[in-house]
Amino acid sequence: FDESSGTATIERAGRRLLSAVIILPEGRQAFEEFFAGFLAGNPDGPPRLVEVPGRTFADARPKPNASTDQYVSLVNLASVRDLELVAPAPVDPLRFRANVHFDGAPAWEELSWVGREFSLGSARLRVVSPTIRCAATAVNPATAERDMDVPSLLIRHFRHNHMGVYAEVVAGGAFDSGCALAWR
Repeated sequence: FDESSGTATIERAGRRLLSAVIILPEGRQAFEEFFAGFLAGNPDGPPRLVEVPGRTFADARPKPNASTDQYVSLVNLASVRDLELVAPAPVDPLRFRANVHFDGAPAWEELSWVGREFSLGSARLRVVSPTIRCAATAVNPATAERDMDVPSLLIRHFRHNHMGVYAEVVAGGAFDSGCALAWR
């Protein structure tokens, strides 16, 4: 999203699928129609793009170690697998609504990364905080049913309520599935 022009761009595999000025009615309509096609069959009806001036609809509050308000949520799949060992059922990583899933680091190592910078594709990020998990993680993403008290499992078995980390965008860039996370 380019805030200065109000343009939202959707790309996949390097191909532009949509570019719309969503601050204008026709751009908003194009954006909604794109997602209506993408989410065809949604029982709740077509998606709508809404806004409330001066408000954000995010559960990511400002982080004390951050210098921006542009966060990416990362989840370590090894940590998810470790949680699954004590969970009553398989744990789908989608339950954590992360922007990025990564593998290759030991379980829970990401919680020690606060302050470290890394590259992901051409983007540069800095880890600013562990991600505290809330009751929303109790909802199974496949069924939309509350089926597992994830925060309680985390506290009981790992003595913390974290899954993943927030990283702030230090320098914007592109990344795609399969990109390596490289420490700077």
